[in-house]
Amino acid sequence: MKYENMDITSVERGLIVQGVNCRHAMGAGVALAIMEKWPIVRTSYMKSSSGEDMLGTTHIINVEPGISVANCYTQLDYIGYSGHPSVKPCASIDAIKSSLESAFIHAEMYDIPIYLPQIGAGLGGLDWELDVEPIIHSLDEQYETVETTICVWR
Repeated sequence: MKYENMDITSVERGLIVQGVNCRHAMGAGVALAIMEKWPIVRTSYMKSSSGEDMLGTTHIINVEPGISVANCYTQLDYIGYSGHPSVKPCASIDAIKSSLESAFIHAEMYDIPIYLPQIGAGLGGLDWELDVEPIIHSLDEQYETVETTICVWR
């Protein structure tokens, strides 16, 4: 697992992973950049099922030859996390584990690298170092043939 300062939409080959909510609301942060470059990602997302049953699932969309985007349903709602102690994080640790495992299986099967932002942190409200990074580190070790890059682009 490595960190790289890069725009995730500049990937030339691989699986770009992003967290999405289960309410068909897409339009901020990484999701905005992805849907502006590849409108099919939003179109596919809006056609997919919504609601709690989607939590923890992954929907993979081919956007260009050699490039796919994985919409990982990591949070039920889309209300941005305010950081206030009384507001619970939107992102679910269990949903992140489940959806990312599907993405890693896909990447291993097709022998492609994975690129992802600090999924679940920021508006998702989870702590990157305590909650999410250990999940990704564990998956990176389990699927050792998959090259994993965390894209830090802001």
